[in-house]
Amino acid sequence: MQRVARVRQRQLILVQKYNNSVTHDAGGVEYCQFERFTGNCSDSKVVLVTYAVYGRLRLGRCASTDYGSLGCSTDVTELLDSWCSGHTQCSFDVASLRTVVQPCPTDLTSYLDVSFTCVPGTACELSAISAAHNFAIK
Repeated sequence: MQRVARVRQRQLILVQKYNNSVTHDAGGVEYCQFERFTGNCSDSKVVLVTYAVYGRLRLGRCASTDYGSLGCSTDVTELLDSWCSGHTQCSFDVASLRTVVQPCPTDLTSYLDVSFTCVPGTACELSAISAAHNFAIK
């Protein structure tokens, strides 16, 4: 829990520091189970994940029927922060999250609700791309 608080505090500081130079704010966009999340920033800016929840939060584009399991979700901000923040682009299949976390009954599809911003910076180096998650970062 302390680690999550430190990540959020770092994110808040970065967002506050660079608030006037933000080039993209996804604003809590839903990505359905069989879609692909892609966060892109210009070469002089890097992705900063500010919010990410995986599950069935509410009825909407990705969850049209309740089935009694609305609200089952888990905060994956720290996970996506480790995957994406500090890179000029980040892309992965939402379904790959199911192999890492499963907040809802297995017979229901979950979706990703994520928000990111672009802040000035130099992209982090990446030693390998995770083929297990069909994951690409630059």
